[in-house]
Amino acid sequence: MKNQEPKDISCKKIAWTIKNFSKLKTNTPYYSEVFTIGDRAWKVALYRGRQDGKSLAIYLRVADDLSLPQGWCIYVEYAITVVHQVSRENSIKRGPDEGIPSKFDAKGLGWGYLSFMPLSTLEDPSSGYISKDECTVEVEIYSVKSEGINKPTSHPAYPSLFKQVKETPADPKDDDDDFVDFKDLGRIEKSFVPLLEEVCSSHPLLLDCKKNKSRRFTEWAFTALGRVLQFLKNKKWKDMNDEACEQLQYLWDEIEMSRLARVELARAYSEICFKYERI
Repeated sequence: MKNQEPKDISCKKIAWTIKNFSKLKTNTPYYSEVFTIGDRAWKVALYRGRQDGKSLAIYLRVADDLSLPQGWCIYVEYAITVVHQVSRENSIKRGPDEGIPSKFDAKGLGWGYLSFMPLSTLEDPSSGYISKDECTVEVEIYSVKSEGINKPTSHPAYPSLFKQVKETPADPKDDDDDFVDFKDLGRIEKSFVPLLEEVCSSHPLLLDCKKNKSRRFTEWAFTALGRVLQFLKNKKWKDMNDEACEQLQYLWDEIEMSRLARVELARAYSEICFKYERI
């Protein structure tokens, strides 16, 4: 697959207004609608307090990763802004180091800021960042360079909190060698199957997820579980730095959204962590 030249997009911007901000739960991800810039599909993830519960966390995430071929990689130069509702000059803007784009791939689906700004500042009525219980976040993308991707796609591959879009793979023929049908749950990446077989054998209640659920939903849910299992298997304890923990939290959040037999999943997760010496 040929690499794409950097996409000249002349700095495109999207704005996302989060309503009823004070009612957002702590340490829970909230997602923007999916948007397309530079022939790629993106979404913004926001946490009103994460880990320490005292900071606003914001991330840019790849939205159509399940439809991308194995080995894909996207380099992006971007900036994130929390808009000041009264004076634009007081808005808080943060971006990666100039000239050093962030690398998005299967191991790093999203990048951003765990502590974008203190919640005490953001939620101070006199600060001007929240008006009528609404907060506005802007994302500017300056350049996008894709590697290992032939065709542009703009369809989210898993449910959005705002809307669902019918999935249409860019080229289904390209996926045949890397995906297999797994227990009537959907097309799952081959590398995940042995791990899923093991955990489902020990915790069969996980398969209850497919009851009254669409095939597309179960495919998404078990792919998310496969990502976590693969991460835990491949990462060594010495590799679990802040960045690795952040990636694991991202992967776990995807499973949390699926409500995948939570009690059984928690038990399985504890066993797997113990097996791979993560606890």
